[in-house]
Amino acid sequence: MTNGMNLWGRDFSIPVYYECDSDQGVLDIQKEAKDALLASWDTVESSKEAIEDYCLERDGDQIESPVTNIFRYVIPTSIVVLRSDNARKAALMCNYRFDPEHGLAAVFENEKLTAVVPKTSSRPATSTRITKTEVVPIQHRGGLSFVIRMPAAHPLPQNKLRWNSSCLSLQRP
Repeated sequence: MTNGMNLWGRDFSIPVYYECDSDQGVLDIQKEAKDALLASWDTVESSKEAIEDYCLERDGDQIESPVTNIFRYVIPTSIVVLRSDNARKAALMCNYRFDPEHGLAAVFENEKLTAVVPKTSSRPATSTRITKTEVVPIQHRGGLSFVIRMPAAHPLPQNKLRWNSSCLSLQRP
């Protein structure tokens, strides 16, 4: 699923992923978490101040204070709906200029910001589960791109991927 919303004064089309192991389905509470977070988008919008504080605390010597343009340092990339049995949890994943390897994640529980933490690949740093998505097309300037998330243990050689008019497939040797 793609979320087309305005965030911090810019329009984004952000993919939404669900945290699941390869043999698991999406939980009802995960669907509720996605719907609730998107319905209370102002909560995500107001995370900007906490993200600015995180950036200034970690890299204040390289960042203007006050931050006048968050996009010089942080770019939202996706929303990951976390797996939980008793709370609606989701994270706004972002690339971070001063930690390009990890980025950062704004973590929400029951539509309240609970933490801004480093992330690893498509997950907050606190988990190692892989994610899967309902739909992964995302809009970029002037075109359409596709994001494919695979477990690191199963890397795919680029020459084995084939595109036809309706889908991307893996060519087996």
